[in-house]
Amino acid sequence: MPGYAKRFLAAVICLLLPLTACTAQSQPAMIQELHAETSMLLFSDEKNLNAERPFYRALLNKSNNCSTDQMDIRIISSQEEDISQYFGVSSYPSLYVMKGTELRDKYEGSLDQSDIETFINGHVTCEETKEREEG
Repeated sequence: MPGYAKRFLAAVICLLLPLTACTAQSQPAMIQELHAETSMLLFSDEKNLNAERPFYRALLNKSNNCSTDQMDIRIISSQEEDISQYFGVSSYPSLYVMKGTELRDKYEGSLDQSDIETFINGHVTCEETKEREEG
């Protein structure tokens, strides 16, 4: 291989190498800041708040019985594209369950509040704890 071809190939590799590092997604800072045992991430689209109402009610009902170290709720706007892309969110609203910083499950189903509550209750059990803390 002639010398100019080797130099050209080396230049191409040097240019592409930094680009490949950009495609590997690192964990967003917000995810690293989750400290609760279970975190609920509600991916929200401000244009669709009426459809999200059952999610807000279900999350509020559960959070009323949980301490903040057991369950944390984060609302993530569709405008926060980096986090949505990191998780591959395909529809809004979507509810993602995190155990620490690890994704455990997601809910993108029915907009029925009781279905959402059933999903949440399958991942978070803390009804008795808040009562003991207050008592």
